[in-house]
Amino acid sequence: MKFFYTIVFSILCITHLSAQRLTSDFLVTSAGDTLRGQVSFNKRLQEVRLKLPNQSGQTFTPTQAIAYGDETGPIRVSKAVHRQAAPKFLVPLLRGPVSLYSGENADGETRYFLQPVDSAYVVEIQPRTPRLAYLRVMPGCAKLDFSNLIIESLYRYNAGSLQQLVQTYNTCRFPQQASNKLTTFGGYRTHFGVKAGLNTTRFSEEVTGLGQPKAKLGHQAGLFLLVSSKRAWGLQAEVTYAKINSEYTPVAIYNGYATYTTTRAVEINYSQIQLPFLFRYTLPTTSWRPYVNAGPAYSFNFNRKSAEIFQDSDKPTPVRRPLKIPISNSIGAAAGVGILLPKPQLSVEGRLDYVFDPARMTLRLDVGLAF
Repeated sequence: MKFFYTIVFSILCITHLSAQRLTSDFLVTSAGDTLRGQVSFNKRLQEVRLKLPNQSGQTFTPTQAIAYGDETGPIRVSKAVHRQAAPKFLVPLLRGPVSLYSGENADGETRYFLQPVDSAYVVEIQPRTPRLAYLRVMPGCAKLDFSNLIIESLYRYNAGSLQQLVQTYNTCRFPQQASNKLTTFGGYRTHFGVKAGLNTTRFSEEVTGLGQPKAKLGHQAGLFLLVSSKRAWGLQAEVTYAKINSEYTPVAIYNGYATYTTTRAVEINYSQIQLPFLFRYTLPTTSWRPYVNAGPAYSFNFNRKSAEIFQDSDKPTPVRRPLKIPISNSIGAAAGVGILLPKPQLSVEGRLDYVFDPARMTLRLDVGLAF
């Protein structure tokens, strides 16, 4: 156990030193300077907040910043809506001769914008009259008849349909120029990862009897999918194999007033597949990124080897019998705290799992790596 904690502490120290020098977010100012730190975006105020290492945060408006993003590329860029309008932070959906963006109006509703060829401004696509923007920005393609109402049923007012529409137009009019479809838009990022660790489990007295619990470790390993945003919220789904071990000291039991005494001990030993679905919130810091998570969990139990161990005082060896406890599929809850380092995406997390039937509580420590 001490060896495991030593490894975790060493990895954590090494990656923290590298994380102090490397940050994953960037912001490009209107003056052309690139600043690196941790970025968060307020949609309602149209403001980007950049927190630099060991400094207080700075706030930027669309007139003060050109773009911001992370290691995967720009998340939002500053664009003027129509020629004379003030700029807004918009999400790039497709880049090409004609580009596509999305953003929010004053009521928080999603709107889409087209950037004409060789222009610095964008044109808003009105959801009720989208063909007016199509005719203005995308003329001259025989494959696309914007005078016909059918175009609105073929290409709905959503990100996927409009990406297809603009890409079709660019291919039609500018076959020699590439159009890049952006799949990780809106500030949301998807990370796959692996994790492994140790656990210790304690069952309720009703399941195991009156014995005192003894320290016994299990282990777990699995995969996870994390979908997170720049506003610190995220969802994490996991598929984990876990080995559950628990042991309870012998206690004297009634044996019918025999001349010898009898004790009973309990060993819990089974495997399970765990499927937790966790809501996650990452605290706003720079290098160290502490987080908390909580949510429901489902587990499928198998490979049952739990046993009761009876020892008579007049016999040299005990008798083992299978322990029949209802460890079929079960529902519970999980909650934990952890620390995430941006480069590499290494996490160390402590978690508490509670299962309702049979009632048990598991403490676990995991080390994870996201890609």
